[in-house]
Amino acid sequence: MGLPISRLCLADKLAFALTPAWLYIPMARWTGELAEYMQRSKERQAGDKGFTEGELILLNSGNPRDWLQGLQSYTLRWVEQHHGEFSEHLAVGSAPLKESPTAKVA
Repeated sequence: MGLPISRLCLADKLAFALTPAWLYIPMARWTGELAEYMQRSKERQAGDKGFTEGELILLNSGNPRDWLQGLQSYTLRWVEQHHGEFSEHLAVGSAPLKESPTAKVA
């Protein structure tokens, strides 16, 4: 898309990649979105050459644990690859994050 990668984007993807299956799968089931997430990841794979053969096998297994393992593997690799772009963007001239003002309690 041509836009710089934000810290929030990297943090969000890293949080997903590091969330253990015992926590992620029940949360996604409870929201009713696990089947949707699994289906959408299949749709996203079409034409995407970023997945390894092993990840594709896991993603297409139909098993939530295997699916999660494949998607987390891909996502972690994506974060590692794009972290450099984020760091490069900072070096090129964007200002570092400023500290947020201290909250005042009345």
